[in-house]
Amino acid sequence: MRRIVSALFLIIVFGPVAALVLQSVIHLFSPDGTEVFRDAAPNARQLGLLWRTIVFSLCVCIGTTLLGISVGSVLWQWRSGIASWAKWVVLVLIIVPPYIHAMAWISTFSELNSLLANSGLAFPLLKGWPGAAWVEIMAYTPIAVGLSLIGFSSVDPALLDAARMSRSGLPVFLRIALPLAAPQILAASGLVFVLSITDYSLPQLFQLNVYPLEIFVYFASGGPITGALLLALPMLAITGVIIWLTQDGLRKAVMKPVWGTKSVSPQINLPSWVRNIQWTTMVIMAMQILVPLIVLSITAGSWNNLVVSVKNASDEISSTLLICITAGLLSLPLAGAVAWTIVRGRRRSVWWLCAILPIAIPAPLIGIGLIAMWNHPGLDALYGTLAMPVLASLARFAPFAVLLMLAQIRMLDTLLIDAARVFGGNRPWHRARVILPMLAPGLIGSACIVAALTAGELGATLIIAPPGQATLTMKIYNYMHYGAWENVAGLCLMMILLTFAAGIITVTGFRIWGRFHKDAGEYAQ
Repeated sequence: MRRIVSALFLIIVFGPVAALVLQSVIHLFSPDGTEVFRDAAPNARQLGLLWRTIVFSLCVCIGTTLLGISVGSVLWQWRSGIASWAKWVVLVLIIVPPYIHAMAWISTFSELNSLLANSGLAFPLLKGWPGAAWVEIMAYTPIAVGLSLIGFSSVDPALLDAARMSRSGLPVFLRIALPLAAPQILAASGLVFVLSITDYSLPQLFQLNVYPLEIFVYFASGGPITGALLLALPMLAITGVIIWLTQDGLRKAVMKPVWGTKSVSPQINLPSWVRNIQWTTMVIMAMQILVPLIVLSITAGSWNNLVVSVKNASDEISSTLLICITAGLLSLPLAGAVAWTIVRGRRRSVWWLCAILPIAIPAPLIGIGLIAMWNHPGLDALYGTLAMPVLASLARFAPFAVLLMLAQIRMLDTLLIDAARVFGGNRPWHRARVILPMLAPGLIGSACIVAALTAGELGATLIIAPPGQATLTMKIYNYMHYGAWENVAGLCLMMILLTFAAGIITVTGFRIWGRFHKDAGEYAQ
């Protein structure tokens, strides 16, 4: 059964690209194949746009990495009391959709302009490179902070104590802590770069043209699927290489999850100017939390406006909830089977690559690939229904569920599993009563993470959403282009509530891990 489900995972995440490749190969050998290849091959303008997109994503990557190191090094030393909950707040922020940050900061600059217009000190409009880069940095910084925190938490405090005997605080941090945490920090940089370079929806809000938009526009204007794949090949190569180079950090991150860290709080006495930088970045992190909540609440206006906005989008909210719940539940067997295969199966390295490489596939390519895969006679019962957005979400976000489940499986007590096998015999239910409680935090977290990410998915859903069944994200995205700020703010608040609910459930599942572990241990004994 595990092999069957793992094979299904491969079909879901790689099937769209495989269908694109197969259809493209057939098309290229057709009589008009040479013409399609000539018309769709990236030209000088598109290659220049690709280069500018790479530079833009590198700027976002560098900004988030620096913030992640600074904020992560502060949270690393907060291991007790109320401050220890700060890391959980950061982890919840990871799943807030980027367009909510875009809406919040656009509204912020608009309000500031209105207040300062009479004094002649108005801010420039948030658009182009600066606007898109700032919002993406705000949106992706929690990822960098989370992985940096995992990296710092994996540092052995004994090494720091030994180094402090001969050196001051800053050399200890730069020569011991930072190099040991470097793999996870590099993984964060690579992940942010891939997320930035494959997204077109957020830059488009700031009137910034990026290369993924070329793929979407080409296909939306009637271009053949083969041409879309040819356009996407340079980006696929770049993102694939980045994921390959940073895979070691991702592997180490799932082997040392932050919720399993119980080491003592390290004490590194850094110079005052370094602490000032750290606290400045903490203020920026606080802005990342407070600006969306405050600005959206003000922009939404009265409670009646919020109720009307939600009521007008009731159909989209229902569709979104159905898609999110379905994708979250379906991701559990897929993620569990692949994660267990990586830990205990054969060809672990191959399965590991199969789990992380789908992250590098651009969202438009997944949407176009699903059309190539399912738009055939006899498949009408599936194609053109809400099953397509569910498949798109699974193709995009099931790998993240695998990483979370893999981290949870790494924490299992093998002695309890062996005891369940000995005393449970061939009765699967007895083994399940031991294993499932220990896996409960990972199961809850994986389902909630996939559901929350699905709620904010746009790049693939725009292409394959059935007519008349738009998601909440699509409605918000359309409203933002028309300037209906009150409606957008109300719906964004609704989306924040949904994602925060998923995040709180995830955090709660991790926090009660000890209780599940204790119950499983008592049963095994």
